[in-house]
Amino acid sequence: MSGRNIVMATKELNISPETAELDSTLYYEFGPFRLDATRRLLLREGRAVPLTHKAFETLAVLVQNGGRIIEKDELMREVWPDTFVEEGSLARNISVLRKALGEGPSDHQYIETIPKRGYRFVARVREVLEPVEQAAAPPNTIGREVGEPLKETSLSPDAGFYRPVSAPPVAAQRKAGNYIPWLVAAAVVIAVLAYVAIQMNRSERQSVPGESMKVARFTTTSKTLDGAISPDGKYVVYATVEEGKQSLWVKQVATSSNVQIVPPGDVTYQGLAFSPDGNYIYFNLWDRKSVGAIYQVPALGGIPNKIITDVMPSLAISPDGRKIVFIRGLAAEKAQALMVANIDGSDIREISRRGGTKWYLQPAWSPDGKTIACSAGSEGSQGYSTVQLIEIPAGGGEERLISQQKWLGVSGIAWLKDRSGLVLMATDQMKIPFQIWTVSYADGSARKITSDVNGYAGLSMTSSGDTLVTVQQDVISNLWVLPAGNAAYARKVTSGKYEGFSFAWVPGNKIVFRSWAGGNADLWIMDQDGSNKKQLTSDASEETDPVVTSDGRFIIFISNRGGSFNLWRMNIDGSDLKQLTHGPGEWAISYSVAENSIVYIASDSGKQTLWKMPVDGGEPEQLTTKYSYMPSVSPDGKLIAYSYWDENANPQQWGREIISIRDGRKVQSFSLPETAVIWSGSVLLRWTPDGRGLSYIDRAGGVSNVWTLPLDGTAAKPVTDFKDDEIFWFDWSPDGKQLACSRGVVSSDVVLITDFR
Repeated sequence: MSGRNIVMATKELNISPETAELDSTLYYEFGPFRLDATRRLLLREGRAVPLTHKAFETLAVLVQNGGRIIEKDELMREVWPDTFVEEGSLARNISVLRKALGEGPSDHQYIETIPKRGYRFVARVREVLEPVEQAAAPPNTIGREVGEPLKETSLSPDAGFYRPVSAPPVAAQRKAGNYIPWLVAAAVVIAVLAYVAIQMNRSERQSVPGESMKVARFTTTSKTLDGAISPDGKYVVYATVEEGKQSLWVKQVATSSNVQIVPPGDVTYQGLAFSPDGNYIYFNLWDRKSVGAIYQVPALGGIPNKIITDVMPSLAISPDGRKIVFIRGLAAEKAQALMVANIDGSDIREISRRGGTKWYLQPAWSPDGKTIACSAGSEGSQGYSTVQLIEIPAGGGEERLISQQKWLGVSGIAWLKDRSGLVLMATDQMKIPFQIWTVSYADGSARKITSDVNGYAGLSMTSSGDTLVTVQQDVISNLWVLPAGNAAYARKVTSGKYEGFSFAWVPGNKIVFRSWAGGNADLWIMDQDGSNKKQLTSDASEETDPVVTSDGRFIIFISNRGGSFNLWRMNIDGSDLKQLTHGPGEWAISYSVAENSIVYIASDSGKQTLWKMPVDGGEPEQLTTKYSYMPSVSPDGKLIAYSYWDENANPQQWGREIISIRDGRKVQSFSLPETAVIWSGSVLLRWTPDGRGLSYIDRAGGVSNVWTLPLDGTAAKPVTDFKDDEIFWFDWSPDGKQLACSRGVVSSDVVLITDFR
């Protein structure tokens, strides 16, 4: 809260500014809302209203200047100081605020648009000072100020976070570069949404490791995908996305001077790194026509120079700046190799190899240049992968395990300056987003030093080891219902921080959906307008991916309450729970009305294939032998549409086809545009209600919408016409008259972290 705002309020209330600053908290009240600028909270009748950071800052400026027209340029300077952003970013924030405040298309009781000028907050604002002891945040508030002690959950760590997908073949990972942002977004959504919801129900503050950690937001785009800090700590390079295109920027830490060094393109950046002298930046790049490559560009801009081709999305530079280490997929051998080359791309040689169900993730060169640490994955016994830290001599040799600790994912790794250990972003629990960990090099002991409400992606550290850079992420999502898919009449039917990551329609126009409203990932049921909500499951496990039988009697879903992710069944009222499968891992369910059977993915020896079994339980039957993903059964229950990876083709490739549910016989192949959104390793498919086409999520034009591909060979066409937000999940009602989707905002920005050890 600025001193100017305190003075404005205290003059009216006849209270000294000093007293107000020390003993009271200033609130702004309008309608049923209360804005707490100190804690960065918007409350509606005492309950937190979820907003992104920039949306909240926009609202705060408008409210604090209530009644006055604020020019667009002024508002953008207040919300994005020292940073150039397009006017569209402001328009999106206004749109988010209007939705949060409950304004309709023509009902602007709070925010008025002044054509060609700006905006004005028109509701009556009342400023209220309350003593600090009366102004404590209610139990269900969210958010954390920089420097505030962190919190950790008291709930059981057994419940889920990852959608348990077995590791894709090596060549598939290589070609997945085009979809990296969406693969990352999927993990972010599952992780952050679950953990934030748990934290919303915590009212007690606990002392935890890393509580003195300082976090400073460094970028303000809300669309930053990756970042790295120069060894001397003076500059940060980051990749950002706007309208589906990515660009590279360099920002000076001391002055916040910002410059674009590579213009926007239809590409994906990852693995950003500075050279030790800070003069060059290295990065992995993919476009839609080729495999990944490593490029070099001067730190202050220039023409990127391709130095190595055929790479996976990670790299590291040796301490002397002469070598580069990267990962290469070996499709023919069904393996991955850790490769070292000269910094100019010459003299490429293999130093280590993993094959079968083992693979490499991210390398990090030790400060003395003698060894390379690497996060390395392998297929686990529960149907999902585990990751450990290994090291390999820089000149080649045998792997050595650094720590016995196993994680479910690692998104960044760096050595401490004195080589005493490593810092990494990782998670070891299924509902916890990526956090900061340290690992002792001497004895391999691992310690999680944060339990934050935000997730983190990637890690870069200064040579002194006192500052690290990562991307901090936040997500908001809710369920919407659209008559016939018409976005103009879309109705938001939930209002939580995150609702409906997966859901299904019930005959009679009810919806079964996944929610954290009860503090855990459980299944709920409600009417299609959001009324009559009822919790169906309540335990420490994770329930997800519900489907409902055509007679409305049963809900089939995935749960790990038995120790691994398996198929379970319950009555529509949540009673009579029954476990249907007992394998190492099953997921991605669909239902056949024709055969009253369940179609699902099962993991067998590290390979996931399509299976079916009766709803009442019984002997399962395998339908495919290829790596299979995200099945969808046709309305008549006779056909299955799904995606697959054909490892036996030459060259290996992704494919999509329709097969018979009776015997797995191929009926038809089909293809989707490259802008189709990858979700949990594949495209989420839904048959159209008439069975003549397939619906999917597409980001044509940089905006997420539902599209339909007719199966008669004609061109795909959009169903919805949303102008903002992301779609995470969707489904048609049984009568075909309603489309439901979970929509929301994914925001991510670079942060600088100090005092983290």
